[in-house]
Amino acid sequence: MLSTGHAGEVPMEDATSGTVAAAAGTRAGRRRHAVRARRAASVCAAGLLALALGVGAAPWASSDPPSDDDVRAARESAEGAARDVQAVESELAALRDRQSAAQAAVESAAEEYAVAQDALDAADAELADARSALATARTGEADARAAVGALFRATRHGSPELDALRAVLDADGVGQVVERENAERVAGRTAGRAVEAHATARAVADTAQARADAALARQQEVQDRARDALAAAQVSADALDDAVQESATRREALLAELARARATSVEVERERQDALDAQAAREREEAARARVQAPAAGASSDGARTPATAAPSPATPVPPRDTAPAPSPAPAPAPAPAPAPAPAPAPAPKPTPPPVVTPPPGTGVGTAAQGQAAVAWARTKIGAPYVFGGTGPGYDCSGLTSRAWAAAGVDITRTSRSQYQRVQKISYDRLRPGDLIFYANDTSNPSTIRHVAMYTGGGMMIEARQPGSPVHEVAMRWTDAMPYAGRP
Repeated sequence: MLSTGHAGEVPMEDATSGTVAAAAGTRAGRRRHAVRARRAASVCAAGLLALALGVGAAPWASSDPPSDDDVRAARESAEGAARDVQAVESELAALRDRQSAAQAAVESAAEEYAVAQDALDAADAELADARSALATARTGEADARAAVGALFRATRHGSPELDALRAVLDADGVGQVVERENAERVAGRTAGRAVEAHATARAVADTAQARADAALARQQEVQDRARDALAAAQVSADALDDAVQESATRREALLAELARARATSVEVERERQDALDAQAAREREEAARARVQAPAAGASSDGARTPATAAPSPATPVPPRDTAPAPSPAPAPAPAPAPAPAPAPAPAPKPTPPPVVTPPPGTGVGTAAQGQAAVAWARTKIGAPYVFGGTGPGYDCSGLTSRAWAAAGVDITRTSRSQYQRVQKISYDRLRPGDLIFYANDTSNPSTIRHVAMYTGGGMMIEARQPGSPVHEVAMRWTDAMPYAGRP
């Protein structure tokens, strides 16, 4: 009798096949899940990278997983955005430098005009003196000519000397001949002196005329130079205004670019850049202050630079005279000398040290009280306009300092460069009110000095800096300051 199986029972072969199929399906499912997970992770990473750098959301939907090319493109876009941010920040820094350079150019041009104006004043004085000397010489020549003319007229109308001469000439005898020779000599000496005086007066007049002509030519040349220097200064001032305006416009455009790249706002980026500008200015000032304060360690009492010396080392103790010295240990055997290289290498050439620029010592004749008086006078001019070459009522930098010290009874000359030559050089740790602070394009070269300000105490100074900026009192600046200050 044949037996039958239970209901629902699967034959052995079918059960085995189903188990294998189920296992295979499970492995395939795990592989599909892993692929989906990796793609999701790639999408998430690319999206986060783009979002962090402000390039926007990924250009695909989550239902359409990105390909490797999509991820690569997103990464390249993010890196490009980062490069754009760096380029914008570099251009912003360049705008700061450009504005500083334009301001320095104005100060340099103003100093050149002050030098030319000072030379013109000297040429005017020289011309006036030459013309005065010429007038005196012409008067002397006219007087000498009149004397010769009077002598000539006397030969026609008679004079005591000529009457005596005629009497001798009409006489007879040896005695009369001697008297005749004496009379001729008298008349000859009189005429000779008159002619010689006229010749001398004429030579003096000719020399004075040549001097006056040269003074006039020089005055015209210096006048042209001063006119050109003034025009150049005004061009520099206009260029500074243009640079300021263009920098402001460009800065706003760059801030907008930064805001888009970083997904922020222009206000946020402006605050960030203002902070960066302030930090950069502080760093420049700190570096400049360290530079100018370095000479103070090697400055003598009169402000002249002395060679720096190393810090003294502790003194070696010396045993008392009545104490026998302790026995010294036996010397160790000297090591065998190392063999010299064959051939010995040539010594490397030493670099040429930079030239040491010694400032002219100058002379300080003003007292502390006169310095205070100069400061007090300068403060009365706060708010006065800046004027190229001005010495009142508008002022340039050296016009203000020269007039302030003149009010205190001390002449320090007219231009900032000549003032630097005149005053005593002092280190910055010795500053007192009234001392002068000089600024240059090359702080090792006094001929490039372009600006001067007056120290007023408490880390402040007063200055007339540039067109559009009236006389004002501000905190000391260290950038581009000469290594030494000056005391009139």
